[in-house]
Amino acid sequence: MHSTLCLLAMLAANAMPAAAQNRGMLPEQQLLKALQTAEQGGTVQAARLTRQTMAACLPADSSAYCTLGAILLCSGRISQADTAFGKALGIAPSDALALYGAGLTALAMNQPERAKLLFEQSARQGGDVTDITLATRYLQLLQGASLNLRQAHMPARAEALRQSLQAMSELHTGAQASVFLRLCKAESALKTPPFMQPFAPLATFSKSTPVAGGGVLQRTQTDVPPLPRTAPLQGIVQFAPHTSQGAAMVSFAVDGQTLLLSDVQPFVCHWNSRRASNGPHKLQITLYNSNGAELAQAVRTIMVYNPDAQNRADMQLRASLWRMLMLQPDRYALADTLGTLAAKQGDSMAARYWFIQAAAAHPNAGILRQIREYHLLSSGAPPVWGGPDHRKEVALTFDDGPVAGITDALLHTLQKLGVKGTFFVIGRHVLQHPNITKRIAAAGMELANHSFTHPNLTRLTPEEIARQILETDAAVLDATGRLPRYLRPPGGDWNPKVAAAAHQWGITPCMWSVDAWAAEEVGAYPAIRTVLQQVHPGAIILMHNGRLATIQALPTIVNALKKAGYRFVTVSRLLGMQPPRLVMNPQKLPANAGMR
Repeated sequence: MHSTLCLLAMLAANAMPAAAQNRGMLPEQQLLKALQTAEQGGTVQAARLTRQTMAACLPADSSAYCTLGAILLCSGRISQADTAFGKALGIAPSDALALYGAGLTALAMNQPERAKLLFEQSARQGGDVTDITLATRYLQLLQGASLNLRQAHMPARAEALRQSLQAMSELHTGAQASVFLRLCKAESALKTPPFMQPFAPLATFSKSTPVAGGGVLQRTQTDVPPLPRTAPLQGIVQFAPHTSQGAAMVSFAVDGQTLLLSDVQPFVCHWNSRRASNGPHKLQITLYNSNGAELAQAVRTIMVYNPDAQNRADMQLRASLWRMLMLQPDRYALADTLGTLAAKQGDSMAARYWFIQAAAAHPNAGILRQIREYHLLSSGAPPVWGGPDHRKEVALTFDDGPVAGITDALLHTLQKLGVKGTFFVIGRHVLQHPNITKRIAAAGMELANHSFTHPNLTRLTPEEIARQILETDAAVLDATGRLPRYLRPPGGDWNPKVAAAAHQWGITPCMWSVDAWAAEEVGAYPAIRTVLQQVHPGAIILMHNGRLATIQALPTIVNALKKAGYRFVTVSRLLGMQPPRLVMNPQKLPANAGMR
């Protein structure tokens, strides 16, 4: 390919804004960063970074469209993902990755014949054998074929789907014990808690919606940038000044390296762009007079993209895309099937466990009916602010834990003082510190729900609120075998939408009548003074699990209130309720639940 670049019109459309350069990273590195951000839960930021990179750096690169397509597909934005992969194929019709991605979106849109054709084309173009084989076998399973993957040799990353496919193929043969075992192996192979969906295209094993996304992408634009009007530079490129009037010499430099110093009209420089890496480069053209004085200079960012270039960053990006786009089993499908099998085997404990995990993976009306049948939900009473005022009882409550280095000290202090407390835990902290959570329960304390990531629940959708509640329930269940009975919304932020979600999923909001938060921020003495001044019979005292001042204040608070005739109880005891129900023995590993 031959192209000419002039001094005063240097492909301004391809000039890269400084904000998009991301500190000198190559475009492929920026896209790889977007993938990593998406896998960590930052789907909105990832989609934004991808589109910015495409607009500024890689306007005609199929890898960029494949990256955006992967993020959209793994977030459940199927039609937009199909558009992105289609545009990648518009640039490179034989791109194996784009063909495979388009095959997944076709499968997700219930177009099996189109999906089959695209998978076959991807295989002919050298696509990833494991990804394509598993997708093809999944398609065959949906169409009623029996599979035999028992002896199939596949990499470890494929084990979860391999076991799932084999289990679902055997499900209708009556071999329920082997199916249960395979599904448990699939759960173990995913190496994350049973309710956490991988950021991947999910095999749902549903003929109506065969593929879903494991992530969430809401409240953001998901438009796919159009194909560019101006292509990046490729092959042999010809540079020339727009005008050379009065010039005796012209120099050409790329990235500070001089290409040519010419004193021969018409001052043309030929450059082999294949010797440069794909991505942005700085071109500088300088005009001099006969005395060597500079007349004019132009500096622009140019974009190079040679599809056949051995770009290490692009190879790494594509390897990551293949990994991300490998089908993974839907955690909801696995947990719901495990719960159903356990119920058929008469193991109600395992059934309860797996149905709770399924609800956390995908809250919906069907699983809600299942867990109601097992009486796993309380009545979902209106918010409580305190207990009866005719008994001198109070409930100490501690928000935000568990916290390494603090919670154990708090537990030790409470046990030394001989009092019980209620810990409103954050779900992600429970996952980080399951052993601390177990120690809280073993010490006779009550565990309650403080959301999974501590957001303002009023700003979330009903499904997001349900996930915040249920994922924390599932995390506590995993660690202790018990389900929390109470929810404390972060910051006390509350509205009818949050109330409806709490009622639907059978958890009672628990607020407070004594707030020590601001005093705890100052120190132990202000916390002591605040609690002792505001305390009253039936009080629910709000404190926090994470501050040294709280631990320092507790002995004085407890001893003073004991002298005044107060007893310290959990929230459930204060309200005259039964403690949280034991759903399963926490010593019984989830992977073995229901096995006989």
